[in-house]
Amino acid sequence: MRNESDVLKGTLADATDAFPADTVRVATVAGGVLHFVGGQPSAEKQVWTALGEAIQSLGTTAVHLDRDRIALVVPVVVAERAAGVLMVERAGRAFSEQDRWLMELLASRLSVSVENARLYHQLTGLFRQYTSADVAGALIADPEQAALGGALREVTVLFADLRGFTSFAEQFPPEHVVAMLNRYFGVAAPVVIAHGGTVTTFIGDALMALFNAPTYQSDHALHAARAALALQAAIE
Repeated sequence: MRNESDVLKGTLADATDAFPADTVRVATVAGGVLHFVGGQPSAEKQVWTALGEAIQSLGTTAVHLDRDRIALVVPVVVAERAAGVLMVERAGRAFSEQDRWLMELLASRLSVSVENARLYHQLTGLFRQYTSADVAGALIADPEQAALGGALREVTVLFADLRGFTSFAEQFPPEHVVAMLNRYFGVAAPVVIAHGGTVTTFIGDALMALFNAPTYQSDHALHAARAALALQAAIE
């Protein structure tokens, strides 16, 4: 899966090939600001007006920059919002209906690719809160490994909790206890993940993690033992 930057560069290359005699630009919208790939457009007011209209209307906008130059701007729409624009500037001749259709096709394809790249990034980030990068990558590449129904496999299970937590929780207000648990899990989970474990459960002060599932590990018991020792060292 390509990241968003590579997707934008790829579309810029494709659009440049499709319109070799014209100037092509691609940009994303973040925080209300346009970020261009391959250089900023001219500072002419008409250009930025066309960009703004395309973003606001979510529709293709054409504008005459001067007597000979025309710009065609197509929004890149993700989740019904403008995520960017695809723009072509041309001198000497108007855009045909085929040009417009091709631009909108490229923008539509870019919309899908940007949305997929963002979803992949979000999904990877979510997985990596509980699994190692290798496990996250394997599951995203082959979701069947996590299919319902499971598989019969020997696993190693690591359980960890805090000694004296019950008496501690009885002596301090809830917000203090929650803050302490957040700090604890913020240390414990990354240690387990770094040793190849997959965190499956948080219950009170307890953490449960699996080794050799959902992806295969030949020496899962050793990984779990090392994770336990590293966890003790990190908490102490």
